[in-house]
Amino acid sequence: MELPNKLKVWQWNKGETEWLYEEIFEDDLYTSKQIKLNPGAVVFDCGANIGMFAVFCHHKTGGDVEVHSFEPMPKIHAVCAANARKFTDANGKKCLHTYQVRATCVAAGWHAWLTTTCFPAGCIGCARDC
Repeated sequence: MELPNKLKVWQWNKGETEWLYEEIFEDDLYTSKQIKLNPGAVVFDCGANIGMFAVFCHHKTGGDVEVHSFEPMPKIHAVCAANARKFTDANGKKCLHTYQVRATCVAAGWHAWLTTTCFPAGCIGCARDC
């Protein structure tokens, strides 16, 4: 699918892709004032869906970013991985990485230097694959 900003991504569901694009690219809801996304950043995207936030990070930093995307649902992970393969850094090195993981009952630690953002549980049209 070609996004309004002319980037091309693989998708699972057109309506959800459009919704993710609006939230992430147009409304800047994932970074906004809380997260400063600078070149050279390392990002962990847990619950990555199709990898739209990773695509945004790549776009926002000119490819100078390392994104590790985690998506537990196999079908959605396949789309996320396909999107990650499309983007490299200025030297042609892969900078978007994906991991297909099983849901695990763990928590991330909190440190003063660590920024975390939480979003409500749920995924439009995805729950049937859990």
